[in-house]
Amino acid sequence: MHPLAEPLLAYALGLPEAFEDHPWGENVAKVGKKVFVFFGQPDAERPFGLTVKLPQSSETALTLPWATSPGYGLDRGHRV
Repeated sequence: MHPLAEPLLAYALGLPEAFEDHPWGENVAKVGKKVFVFFGQPDAERPFGLTVKLPQSSETALTLPWATSPGYGLDRGHRV
């Protein structure tokens, strides 16, 4: 995992009822059956990135030069 992801994952796992899981070979944080942040694949050759759900600010976030839609239908859920 990218060094920048480590403190973010630690923060996510510190939230109430959060736990780490690895669906589809990705590092994610979940509460119950719901993923609330994707950290990507641990051996990916791409730069660090994460995907989060932003129900109120996804449109604004997508105006930032470094933000993109995650694809795979996840953009329907306000994920960036």
